[in-house]
Formats: sequence, structure tokens, C-alpha cells
Amino acid sequence: MEARACCGSLAIVDNDKTVLWALGNALKMILPDCPVLWTAESGGTAIARTRVEGTCPDLLLLDMSLEGASGPAVCREIRRQGERPAILAMTSFPLSDYAQQVADAGAQGIIAKQGEFGELKRAIRRILDDRFGSYSDNSLGVVFQSARDACIRVRSHKTQGIESLTMRENDVIRLCVQGYSSEQIASRLGIAKATVDTLFRNACRRAGVANRVELAIQWYRFNGSR
Repeated sequence: MEARACCGSLAIVDNDKTVLWALGNALKMILPDCPVLWTAESGGTAIARTRVEGTCPDLLLLDMSLEGASGPAVCREIRRQGERPAILAMTSFPLSDYAQQVADAGAQGIIAKQGEFGELKRAIRRILDDRFGSYSDNSLGVVFQSARDACIRVRSHKTQGIESLTMRENDVIRLCVQGYSSEQIASRLGIAKATVDTLFRNACRRAGVANRVELAIQWYRFNGSR
């Protein structure tokens, strides 16, 4: 039996403008009672908007392969802020690539971007339905918590290593892994080179490594090439 109709607001984060447009229009058709408040192409924008009561949706559809930040990192940062919004992860890669990571980061479920709209509708309704609060494919063997339970767990968990890095630290390391120098990173991010160097030092300390090379290796192992 299908869960009762939801009545909650939505937002979408994906670095592909075509996906944002298509998904936004699809949601208007399949879930007319769930208005899309906004769409965004970056994790940083999503984090900022979910901090504000007037722009925080009830549920956030979050792509896992964002430009400038990993989906799980964005998810964890938003969940640290509070139990709202609920987060439904999306990926075009096999669900098993991200399911455990994003569940640990505080999401309420994960679906395939290329899946049917019927599944998307069921997932959103189930998460927004207070009787359930989460959605998962049993074949994944991953347990997703409600937003409230995930918030309590994430806030109480003392992160270590690469997992503890801030969004800005992730930004500079990602560019470093891509081959950019400190000067180039500073230019791309619009900050001073001294700030870039400070971010690297802080990141090395948080990750427990001696230098940028070790930091980049650890970061790549954790985040992969996506």
C-alpha cells in the first residue's frame, strides 16, 4: 500500500543544469503537493540555504557527484546543522558506491538518477511520512535512519581524519589533487595564497598527516575520483 500523500517542500542540488530543469519539472507533475523551493548547482549553496528557516526545504534531493565537494561531505555538513531537511541522495553510479557513505553521513535514502519517476515519488513520500522517515533498497544491506535519529548520531560522533575536514579544506585539497598550485587554487577560489597555505596546514593537522602529498593521497582514497 502506498504511503499517504505528502505535503512538504523540496529542493534539488545537482551540478548539471539539464538535470535540475528536468527533475524540477518532473516533480511538479508527479508531486504537485510538494513545491520545489529552489535548485542549486553547488554543495556550498545548499549548505547556506538550509541554514536559513525561510529557504530550508523539508526534503533535499542531493546528487553525490558535485563539483567542488563530495555528496556525502555536503550531506554530513547539513545534517550537523539539524534534523531538517531530510536528505534523499541521488547518483548515476551503482547505489552501492555511495549507500553506506551517505547513510553514515545522515541521509534518509538513496536512489538512482536514471530510475523511474515512480520510485522517486515513493521515496519522497515515504521519507516525508512521519511513520517511516527513511527509504532504502533492501538489497543494499544498508540501514538509513530518520533525519532526527541521524542528526543525533552525526552530532554526537567525533569525526577524525579526512572525514573531519571542513568544506573549504576539501575545496583546496580537491584542486591540489587535480594538479593546481597554491597560487592557482587561490585564484580559482578568490582567496589569498596565505589563506590556502593555512587551510592546508589545518587540513594536515586534522587528517593526522605530515604534508600535502600524504594529505592528497588520503583524501583521494576517501573520496575517489568522482
